[in-house]
Amino acid sequence: SVMKSMRRAAALAAAVLATALLPVAAQVCRTDIPESASAWSVNGQVATNTATGLDVARCAVGQSWSGTTCTGTPTLLTWSQALQAAASTGGGWRLPNAKELESVLDRRCVSPAVDTTIFPGATADRFWSSTPGWMIDQGDGTVVGAQAATSLYAVRLVRSGFSNASYQRVV
Repeated sequence: SVMKSMRRAAALAAAVLATALLPVAAQVCRTDIPESASAWSVNGQVATNTATGLDVARCAVGQSWSGTTCTGTPTLLTWSQALQAAASTGGGWRLPNAKELESVLDRRCVSPAVDTTIFPGATADRFWSSTPGWMIDQGDGTVVGAQAATSLYAVRLVRSGFSNASYQRVV
C-alpha cells in the first residue's frame, strides 16, 4: 500500500540521517599494555627511531606537512608505482622493508595503529613495503603478505638507519 511505502521511505531516511550524524571513528589506544618499545625524536616532517637511526617521513606520500600535522589524503599506488615514487623523491628516501615499516606501528592503538603524536594526521590505510607482496595495515596494526602488486596502498618513505639495527619487537 502507499502508506506502507511512505513509512518505509521515512524509516529509511531516518536511518540514513542517524548514520550520517554518527561521529567518525577516532583512534582507540589500550592503556593496560606497555607502550611501544620504539623511542622517537621529531624534527619537522621527519621522525627518527632513536634505537635504529631510521628516519621516517611523518606524512604519507600525497599528504602535506602544515608545520604541525599532516593534511590531505595519502595517494594510493600500486607496488611498482610506490617504488617509482620513492626513487623520484631523492635525498636518500626509499620504500621501507616490512620490518622497518612495522617499527612505525604502536600495537596498543587502532584506527590508526601508530602514535599520532609522532605521526599526526596519520590515516588507517594500508601501506606498501619494499618487501615484495608485503604491506602493513595501519588501521589494525597487522603485517600481511601475499598482496597483489596491482593493489592500491599508501606509501610512507624512510631513509638511513643504522646498518646493524635490530628490528626485533620486544614482547
